[in-house]
Amino acid sequence: MSGDISVSFETEPSFFDAIDVLGKKNDVLIVEEVESKNIVGVGIISQKVLYIDEEPSEVNYYSSLRILNDHRNGRVLYLGFKKLRDLLKKNDTELTFTTIIEDNHLARNLLEKKRKIKPDYKYHVSFSTFVIKPISRSRVHINDGLKIQKGIHGFKPEDVIHFINKQGRKKDFFPVFKLKDLNSKEYQMFNWSNLYIAHFKGEIKGVIGAWDQTSYKQTFIRALSTRIKTIKPFHNLILSKIFQKPAIPNIGASIQSFFVTLIAIEHNDPNIFAKLLDKVSLENAKNYQCFYVGLSESDPLCSSMKYFSNIEYKGFLYLVDYKLNKSLNRIPYIDLAKL
Repeated sequence: MSGDISVSFETEPSFFDAIDVLGKKNDVLIVEEVESKNIVGVGIISQKVLYIDEEPSEVNYYSSLRILNDHRNGRVLYLGFKKLRDLLKKNDTELTFTTIIEDNHLARNLLEKKRKIKPDYKYHVSFSTFVIKPISRSRVHINDGLKIQKGIHGFKPEDVIHFINKQGRKKDFFPVFKLKDLNSKEYQMFNWSNLYIAHFKGEIKGVIGAWDQTSYKQTFIRALSTRIKTIKPFHNLILSKIFQKPAIPNIGASIQSFFVTLIAIEHNDPNIFAKLLDKVSLENAKNYQCFYVGLSESDPLCSSMKYFSNIEYKGFLYLVDYKLNKSLNRIPYIDLAKL
């Protein structure tokens, strides 16, 4: 993905193991050049079980659309979109959605443009990815009696799962979370120790997870614009330390990072969320350069970001060929670890 900081998203050692986290079932759609047998286009359709209108729903997620530059013509797009539409018609999922980063103008122009065979992409909501630098001192000082802990010690697994689903179902697109999921490929390298719990007098008030996926999904810095190269020394030596923003990595470096996932907060209270994020930041200051938080623009939890100096970039969620009458008026949930 190009930009001021150009990055590549990689899935070593196995592409197919890496995409298991996207959903319970993942179909890879490819466009192949007949003579050379070269793959010139690819996309992924993932089946997820998410809360929609407070009910568990079978949902499709379409992602990772990639087409080689020399093949971004009508023929390849026609074949790819025709196959996509055929596949979507065959399954019984209730809706399909996809996400696009705001700066990815090529993909936006491609998908937003009306084409006869192409599924209809309907804008639904904007969301933000907040990139936060973990530091070894507290940034949130709220005296409310809440205790924050890492892991579920003192709580029954069933009670933690119940709390996550009780709070999560209030938001559309929140993943339905079951006890057996922790032993599945969909949650590889994620376990009870990755959860952080906020509690008061023995009652759970909030839960979030910290999920490191770098053993199977990596982000590498591939190029820096002239502007970024110019400001990099000053930013890293001074601004990054004063304002606690992530340092600009060197070209070729991999980003050591993790995702905040399964954000379940009682009453959607920004103070509870802020204290949980602060604990996550303190616990991971030594081993990571940054962590990612995804929130829709309508989510009150966005106000928690005032405590954390961050880099914010926007994205859009689209509904694909959406024809249902089911209500989608609840706050959308954006789980970056599952996108």
